[in-house]
Amino acid sequence: YVYGSRNVFTVSVDYRQKGHDEVLFLLDKGHTRITYVKEEPWRYASQLCIEGMKAAYRERRIPLRYFHTTPRHVKLWEDSAEAGYKLTQGMLRGDAAPTALIFDAFAGAHAGLRAVRERGWDVPRDVSMIVNSEDHRVLRYDWPRLATSSVPSGKLVERAVEIILNPPKDCTTWLCAVLEPRESIGQAP
Repeated sequence: YVYGSRNVFTVSVDYRQKGHDEVLFLLDKGHTRITYVKEEPWRYASQLCIEGMKAAYRERRIPLRYFHTTPRHVKLWEDSAEAGYKLTQGMLRGDAAPTALIFDAFAGAHAGLRAVRERGWDVPRDVSMIVNSEDHRVLRYDWPRLATSSVPSGKLVERAVEIILNPPKDCTTWLCAVLEPRESIGQAP
């Protein structure tokens, strides 16, 4: 995540907008207890995503006490799948368990899906799930097929080539993510 400067151009996902749009989509489905599962190492993009998620709550005048993030990001050497599994287990305990989970990557989301099922819950009947990752052809045969939120890599490359051929005045170009709802999204229980 880099800002452009004189003669250095960047193309980046608008992570703040991405988090905002994901949460608004879930709020429109009746979800208010949403948890962002931080099963990947910290990066600035995650912070921006969380800022956007909180902005969506404020925009809808829903108290931020309903929005949660897992206690910490994993360390660089930790396993994202194991972290996704354990963090999801922890978030599903108690009376105020989330009705929607947002994951950083597929490894954590798949492990989180297992934690949900081990609790005896169903996706999307009891909890909805979104993955902040581009869809992958192998994963298209999962059930339920997980919702994704990403900018297709082809769009990033296409925009970068356009900038090389015709440099804009602004050195930083932001691209909006596309949310693909799929089978892992349902109405809030």
